[in-house]
Amino acid sequence: MVFRLNHHLHHAVTDLPEDISSPKQGGFWWAHLRWLYQTEPADKKHWAPELTGGIYRIWGWAETPVNVLSVFIGLILGLGWMGFFWMGALRLVYSLHLQCLVNSLTHLGEGKEGDSSINVWWLGPFQLTAWGENWHKNHYTPAGSARLGLRWYQTDRHRLVLHLDAGSYWPGALRQASPRLVTGRAACACKILFSPPRLVR
Repeated sequence: MVFRLNHHLHHAVTDLPEDISSPKQGGFWWAHLRWLYQTEPADKKHWAPELTGGIYRIWGWAETPVNVLSVFIGLILGLGWMGFFWMGALRLVYSLHLQCLVNSLTHLGEGKEGDSSINVWWLGPFQLTAWGENWHKNHYTPAGSARLGLRWYQTDRHRLVLHLDAGSYWPGALRQASPRLVTGRAACACKILFSPPRLVR
């Protein structure tokens, strides 16, 4: 939930001084990890009021047990120390850093004011199940799209998972950007427009 709050804030003021997770404001390591532990969460009522009630309240007390289970799942399943390291610690460290690279590495573009996001093609294969978030320039316009890859060569597993999930529970609930939105210089530079995944009610 904290990620969602901060992510909404980040999109509202991308790479401006108010952006708490921008490498333009605090450097690579700030954007990669430090901001996660050294900033206060964004205001929930302002940036994600839907998270203040309903089923989301459960996560408040479930978050810690779920994280502990994630770390110790190998031991719990009786797979010993090898299971602990490969299914728990190493898997979580790998996942954390590959996800954090989306926030740090893909915002090292040359935008002088505001959004400086870029697409980093070689990052995708390292992300495995998150493959698609490396098309980060595509992640900002138009708002509300669940589509990260806009070209045939832009692998987007993220979109597939969302469509399978939304198709099962919320048919027709996902919006997506059209490749026709990509024109001119942006298309030539492969800095293709995209926006954050979001379910539309």
